[in-house]
Amino acid sequence: MVEKTNLWNTQIIGQALVDSFRKLDPRWMVKNPVMFVVEVGSVLTSALLVDNAIALGYLGDDDGALAQANRLLALDPSSTPDPTLSLPVEQREPGGLGILLIRRMVDRVEYRRVGGENLLRLEKSLG
Repeated sequence: MVEKTNLWNTQIIGQALVDSFRKLDPRWMVKNPVMFVVEVGSVLTSALLVDNAIALGYLGDDDGALAQANRLLALDPSSTPDPTLSLPVEQREPGGLGILLIRRMVDRVEYRRVGGENLLRLEKSLG
């Protein structure tokens, strides 16, 4: 008969936490190429997020909204049509999924083009 063990056993949880941090070590991660690429990608994405927030002008509003200004090509994400999700992937036009994801994650998207700059403001209610 197999003895039942409580899932919330502190010994099991403690060992799992130690192992999870140990496995984040790149020397361990390089043994699994897919996970290594994911780890490197997440580090690069995080670094780019911080760099862009500083370089492109992160502006935190008093109400907690995220605002960003950049001098890239004009693209109004609020006027871009949603992709047709009912079609199979092979039949869809490429693009639009990232903007759709942003729209679904935030409560309000506001875009303005002023003096050659894109001004994008995203609002998300925390309550």
